[in-house]
Amino acid sequence: MYQLLRRPEGRPWARPDDWLGLSTDDPSLVDQPMVLLMRENRSSLNKTERQAFAMLAACLVGMTILPALKGYWLVPVFSLGALAMLVLALGRHRASIPASESLELGAGRIVYRKLGRPSVELTASRLQFVPLRPSPVKLSLILSDANRKIEVGSCLSLEEREAIAPIIAAALSQRRGI
Repeated sequence: MYQLLRRPEGRPWARPDDWLGLSTDDPSLVDQPMVLLMRENRSSLNKTERQAFAMLAACLVGMTILPALKGYWLVPVFSLGALAMLVLALGRHRASIPASESLELGAGRIVYRKLGRPSVELTASRLQFVPLRPSPVKLSLILSDANRKIEVGSCLSLEEREAIAPIIAAALSQRRGI
């Protein structure tokens, strides 16, 4: 999931006052940064996915009945153990903090923040934005300058990366002009 806290001016689909509640006549809007917040999607399981897990549990239980009747009592123990580990892993994943990133595109500088890592500040004049697509199912959004390369949007899905790539490119080209 991604969210724009301020969109670049000159875009027909957004005005700066949409998010900040400011007037479009305000000259200070030019110096305000655009912030792109990105977070891993942690939606809960929908009805179909819950039914699939219930069917998986029913199949595991059903497959263990015959071996248990023949005296192989370890088969149901291991099946129930595998099912318990799956439920535990899903619960632990739900309780963990979702991965998040932010990209702040200000006048002449870009600040990249990722949860658990120190923030990185780059200058917009030397920065290049390169979307790399090594395969149809992978897209890497790379910000690079002479010293370092940073992958942006690693916590997003492929569709979300495809959606934010032109937004980042347009915002970066606009910020070079300021």
